[in-house]
Amino acid sequence: MSKPTNWHLAILAYTFREGTFSEAVDKAKELGIDEIGIFPGQQIGAGLDGKMDFNMDQATQLKVNELLKEKQVKLADIGVISPTSNADWEKLFQFAKSMEIPLIVSEPEPKFMDQIEDLCEKYQIKLAIHNHAKPSMYWNPDSLMSQLADKSPLIGVCADVGHWLRSGLDPLESLKKVESRLMALHFKDVSMESADGLDVVWGSGNIPTLDLMQLLKENNFSGVLSIEYEGDLKENPAALKQIMEIYKNQLEQINLQ
Repeated sequence: MSKPTNWHLAILAYTFREGTFSEAVDKAKELGIDEIGIFPGQQIGAGLDGKMDFNMDQATQLKVNELLKEKQVKLADIGVISPTSNADWEKLFQFAKSMEIPLIVSEPEPKFMDQIEDLCEKYQIKLAIHNHAKPSMYWNPDSLMSQLADKSPLIGVCADVGHWLRSGLDPLESLKKVESRLMALHFKDVSMESADGLDVVWGSGNIPTLDLMQLLKENNFSGVLSIEYEGDLKENPAALKQIMEIYKNQLEQINLQ
């Protein structure tokens, strides 16, 4: 695959949420992707008890890291995860540091922002604020950027382009607004033929994935582009194979421009 870009291609384990994390890793490798985002609460699998969350004990963390090393897959991030106590925020950052997770994706309550800023600096781990659809607290990129104006550069944005569309926003214009704080994307195509906006194979929905990728290249985006698919999970493998082919083709197109 040609790589005229600086971003990291990953896939969200949430895409494979009906199985275990170990199975998600295997499916990522089958697609040619070697970075994965943790879906909090997913069963670990591979003979290991427990879930992929910040309560994982040290012994299990070591075994999960051994599994990832064996599969030659890296952790891109963990999220969307939003602890509700100061103690759990500390545990989350400790877990991320121990597991060498460079990025936490979250929709934190505003009252935790000062603590989060301190934890980002303490552990040198980034936190990207995700946007679920309206009326979630971070759905609007203008208000989100206003809230981040005086925050540490270790706090930024995880842009979910599908949820922008579901909120009635233009994904391309919204991406331009958050560019200076952009750390990650949850990247997909969505059809608005239904009220909820269904995930579809790229090119059959209403999100201009090629234009978005072109903008990312122009802005020298170097964060994480995570493919996410929330469509019919039974059709998941075939849809993801198509999406990967389209992704490769679009990379070639922006490489020629």
